[in-house]
Amino acid sequence: MNRIRSLVLARHYHRLASFRSATASVLRLRSAVEDRPTFCANVPSTVMVAPAIPPVLRCSFASQANPRFRKAGKAPVANPLDELKAEALAFGRIHAERLNQILQKPDDIPAEAYGFLLGCCGRLLLDQPVETRMKLFRSLWFMANQDGKEIPLDRWKILLGVYRENGVDLADEGGVKTFLAGVAAEKDQEFYELLLAVVCERGDTQKVLEVMELLKERGTGLNARIAANLVRGHSKAGDMEAVRTVLDTMSAGNVAPDGRVYGELVVGRLRNDQMEEAVKLIAEKGRLLNENHVIEALKEALVKDRNDVVKLLVRLLPEAVVQDSSIDPLIRNLSSELYREGRYESVRTLLGELPVPVFSLNENYDNYAVSLIFELVKNEAPLEEIVLLTDFLVRTKRNERALHVACECAAKHSIGIYPELLKLLKKQEDLRPHYFWPLIVQHFAQSGEAGVMDVLKLMQRLKTEMDAETISVFVLPKLAISLKDVRTALKQFEDRGVKMSVLMTPFVSHLLYQNRFQDAINVVKLYSSKVDTEALIYPLVLQTTINKSTEHFQTMASVIRQFRDKAQNPKHDLAGQLLMELISNRKSKHDASSIRSLLQEFSTHQIRISRMSASVLKNHFQKARQLDTAMDKLINTLVDDKLTIPSKEVFDSIIVHPRDMTYEELECHLGELEEKKLNSRGVLRRLLQVCVRENRLDRAAEIKRKCDEAKVELSSGMLASVFDLHIKRKNVDEAGNTLDHIRTIFPGFLLDEHKVIDFAALLAEKGFPTSAQNVLKQRASSGQLRPGNSNKNIWNLLTNTAHWAAQHDPTSPQNHASEMLNFLVELGYCTYDNALLGPVIREYLLKNQILNAVAEYKRIATEKRRTPLQLEILTTLVRLTNSNDPEIPPDQAKSLLAEMIQIGSRIHGPINTNNALIVALAEAGTEPQLRRILINPETRVNHEYILTQCEFLVNAGKLDVVLSDWKRLRSSVNILGQSDRDEFSSSVYSSIKD
Repeated sequence: MNRIRSLVLARHYHRLASFRSATASVLRLRSAVEDRPTFCANVPSTVMVAPAIPPVLRCSFASQANPRFRKAGKAPVANPLDELKAEALAFGRIHAERLNQILQKPDDIPAEAYGFLLGCCGRLLLDQPVETRMKLFRSLWFMANQDGKEIPLDRWKILLGVYRENGVDLADEGGVKTFLAGVAAEKDQEFYELLLAVVCERGDTQKVLEVMELLKERGTGLNARIAANLVRGHSKAGDMEAVRTVLDTMSAGNVAPDGRVYGELVVGRLRNDQMEEAVKLIAEKGRLLNENHVIEALKEALVKDRNDVVKLLVRLLPEAVVQDSSIDPLIRNLSSELYREGRYESVRTLLGELPVPVFSLNENYDNYAVSLIFELVKNEAPLEEIVLLTDFLVRTKRNERALHVACECAAKHSIGIYPELLKLLKKQEDLRPHYFWPLIVQHFAQSGEAGVMDVLKLMQRLKTEMDAETISVFVLPKLAISLKDVRTALKQFEDRGVKMSVLMTPFVSHLLYQNRFQDAINVVKLYSSKVDTEALIYPLVLQTTINKSTEHFQTMASVIRQFRDKAQNPKHDLAGQLLMELISNRKSKHDASSIRSLLQEFSTHQIRISRMSASVLKNHFQKARQLDTAMDKLINTLVDDKLTIPSKEVFDSIIVHPRDMTYEELECHLGELEEKKLNSRGVLRRLLQVCVRENRLDRAAEIKRKCDEAKVELSSGMLASVFDLHIKRKNVDEAGNTLDHIRTIFPGFLLDEHKVIDFAALLAEKGFPTSAQNVLKQRASSGQLRPGNSNKNIWNLLTNTAHWAAQHDPTSPQNHASEMLNFLVELGYCTYDNALLGPVIREYLLKNQILNAVAEYKRIATEKRRTPLQLEILTTLVRLTNSNDPEIPPDQAKSLLAEMIQIGSRIHGPINTNNALIVALAEAGTEPQLRRILINPETRVNHEYILTQCEFLVNAGKLDVVLSDWKRLRSSVNILGQSDRDEFSSSVYSSIKD
């Protein structure tokens, strides 16, 4: 419930900040267009007006915070498409809002992304009805194919997959033959099998026979895939005799059933009430079923209320699924389907068959089934069903804070049921004031000030005492009309059970902010309750700053005099603290004359200050050379030795915390503590992290040993540093063990993605690319990736992969670096950046597969308009033009070089491409080749580019190449003028000298 406090505070903070901006701090708030015609099989005509993208229902997952409440700051903007892919991979469903965000900018959608986006319009949009899914699909289909080109077969296969997942009836497309007539691409067997799956999903036996005839005409015999579809189709039609006939035909044709056939058979028998046969088949062949079939069978068993079958099927699920302490996506998605059909009891039955989660010491105990509670609340399920679920979770000790979670969800998304949930929560514990903040906000929006008072009445009925923060932040700012009559307002508060001892200070503070000084004085006089004068400092600073007139200072002195007489702490130096704030606050702009005027009014109203305040004032005026005899005498007459100022308001700690120390300071501090035999655990923790960050690895290892000897409890941050230490020292086993330790002890801790990528790079270097991918996939499933934030680390991973592949698989055309890069892009770690594509080319060059490198370079340049390792490709081809390589003769090398130059010119322009060629010729060409290009009148040199390349070559130890460039460019009058030649010569000389 504390999250409610943070969220609502964040929403109101900007309003308070603007209202009280003149003070250094006001409140220390806590963390605070029309539908498309019926879609048919024919290709949408490119002359049709593109249909408007239908609005997608806005939704969010329980694990995702509302974006309005995210912390401020300029974080790298993630690619929405990459986020969508990562979400589909991690959760088996997608966030409809993300898809809608992508569709709002159709010009930004790359052509290769349409296949994925079209595929999203099926079961991945789990929380959307079929009608919405198909509207989205039709819009995307139009956008993907509006170029007028023939639609490729792969895209038609995606269409059939979406049709199957959404249960589309081909009768709406004019029938099977009409649909096929609209497919111009040449069809293969997989296409017809997908078509069969579409009609089988509907249980349309007539169309099943029609498609089977088409398969027979193609000479396709019965196989396990076709048999599985037929079993599904006939079982959906309720014809189990036809299913038996399919099995007999398989037996006669020596076609062995596989897991798909058995899976469809189990689901079909459960669907058609053949329970005994289903149970027998599960016992015999259950191990062959895949997860999807088990989940579908579970749904059928739950619908039929066969708990015995549910128990059998749950045992078939992987241990990682059933032991997930926050509900695995497979179970969550099944529960969502059951919820949509109104089968709430079935979900509770399913959860009851799962083992009770075992939480580790540092794991969040209230995470279990949060997504299911969220879904019920957000979709406005009956209140009794929400209560039954929370009661079940609490009773079975799966989530003892389930009702709190339901209250949080209701506060955000279904405020109507929130009061009822609070009443239930009251039976378990005393409610806190901040639980009612969302209600105050919502009731004020609906009913104005009367709504706020109604919430106060509800708080009184639920015996919840008001606190100062609720009054000052959420109640008083909303009662502009009610507060016009102060006495009536106070009476209303008293009638609603608000104690005057709690109300007095925030009430007076609110009046001060509104310049209602007389009302503030009257309230203090009228009631005997004391005020916390320390809490009134900032409104007094504000009012003293905005008006420096003598009349106003008289009023302020009267107010301070009244507050002094009713102060909770009579020794508090309110006037002195006010003066100290005024002279220390740069925004107040009080000079000596205004301070003198205020001091004179204090003297007139017999207001005293502490000796400490007097000393600070004298020092202030003395430094400004404005302390005369009269001022000194005036200050002395105001001193009262009984008054004090709380030390926390005057002094800041002068001791530097270890987190703010440098490495040298930490070492010195550690030596002092060890010499005095004092507790050094805090310094050891910090020193370990600093040593790892600054690559003092040997010292870090020593500190780690000291931590172990001192039995220092390692926090999640320290373990992350230890993990990083093992990676940098290339200790694969120790790094892997530390990672497992972090996941076990701190399952909620999210490792920085660059550390995980570095570990994957180490695994790739040591020859474990599959393990590297597993580590990366596991980190991606946790979310919060920022593409482009770790490109240097990813480049290192890809380079290690390329070198490993070149050493262990030098003859294979398979490109391991390319596969790793595609994997990273799919997970959302990065995009296809020019630097990251470099290792893909590098792998071929390391394997000496020049033709493959050139072909891959051409593909990347054509599809992605990137030119990775352009200079190295050109240099390699130039070298081949002057050699007698049997694989690539000089003529072929010249042809390839010309092609590379043409590609580079299209992307970077002829000038930059020619500059790259000049450097390549200087490194690998002959002197006549270099002279020929330099004396060409059309050649233009970008000497900044050439200089950059020369610096790179000098650092690489290729001094002869730089000197060759220098010599030829100096003698080429047509390329550089005299001043440019001198500047270039000077720059090259400086580069070589450095």
